[in-house]
Amino acid sequence: MFEEKDEDDAAKEEKQRQQQHKKEKEKKKVQQQQQQQQQQKKKEKKKKKKKKEEEQQEQQHKKEKEKELQQQQKHTMKQKKKKEGEQQQQQQQQQQQQQQKTEKKKKKEEQQHQQEQQHKKEKEKEMQQQQKHKKKEKKKKKEEEEKEKEKQQQKKQQKQQQKQQQKKQQKEEEEGEEKEKNEKEEVQQQAPGEKKKKKKEREREKETKKEKKTQKAKKGKEEEEKEGEGERDTKEEEGEGEEREEEEEEEEEGGGGGGGGGEIKEEEEEGGGGGGERDTKEEEKEEEEEEEGEEGGGGGDTKEEEEEGERDTKEEEEEREEEEEREEGGGGGDTKEEEEREEEREREGEREEEREGEREGEREGERRERGEEGGG
Repeated sequence: MFEEKDEDDAAKEEKQRQQQHKKEKEKKKVQQQQQQQQQQKKKEKKKKKKKKEEEQQEQQHKKEKEKELQQQQKHTMKQKKKKEGEQQQQQQQQQQQQQQKTEKKKKKEEQQHQQEQQHKKEKEKEMQQQQKHKKKEKKKKKEEEEKEKEKQQQKKQQKQQQKQQQKKQQKEEEEGEEKEKNEKEEVQQQAPGEKKKKKKEREREKETKKEKKTQKAKKGKEEEEKEGEGERDTKEEEGEGEEREEEEEEEEEGGGGGGGGGEIKEEEEEGGGGGGERDTKEEEKEEEEEEEGEEGGGGGDTKEEEEEGERDTKEEEEEREEEEEREEGGGGGDTKEEEEREEEREREGEREEEREGEREGEREGERRERGEEGGG
């Protein structure tokens, strides 16, 4: 009986458990369906939103495209109008530019010709100064040699005189010693009074000899001082002689350009043997220095010509770029800007000419300085 009851209770519990499990299963199924429905709703909502956004973007893109098309049409019309207005202006500018280039080229050629003429004159002047300087140096050297020769002769004579004087003095001293010896012998044979007298005479003679020696030393010193003064006088005379020579040469130059040839001939006649070789070496050295100076000066001119050529090329490139920009686009106000740019280019050209004039003045000054240095 109890066993049956237990079986019934177990069957009931099992049945309840199955029913509970079934309910939970159904509940879970319902929840899953609800979740799926919610997800489906969300997806549809998202899809609708995306579609709406795409439609709005498409509308916006369509509007922008229409606006862009209108702007392009407007821009095309503007360009067409501008191009027609600029064709005449371009022709006028090309004519003006061609005229300016022709004038610039002509002016440059004239300046170059003037520079060449100026350089030629300076070179001739420099050569004359060098010839003058060489002649002066030669004359000075000759005078110095003659003076040195005379000086040596004087020294030789002085030495001979001193030698003769020394011999004379030595002879006098030997005679004095001999005399003194004889007198001593005489005194030994004479009375005491005579001895005293002779002693006084010997003392006087000693004083006289001593005074002679002092006078001689004083005279030698005076001669040395006189010789030093003679050298100073000689230098002063040389300076005065050089000044006179410069004045004479300036007067000779005033007589005309024919003097240069005469100087060269005179130098050729004067310079024989080793002197002629020295003159040739000096001339070669001076020619090398002249060539170096010309190369240094010429190098500066070439550099400036290259810079000027680069500027011209740059200006032409800028003009071409501006023409291309005008063809591609821009408004009616560009004509005014172009005129302003043209005026600025003209002003820049004038300033460049002024700078070139200043540089030429500086080069002229340098060449003059080189000429003065070469002349002396």
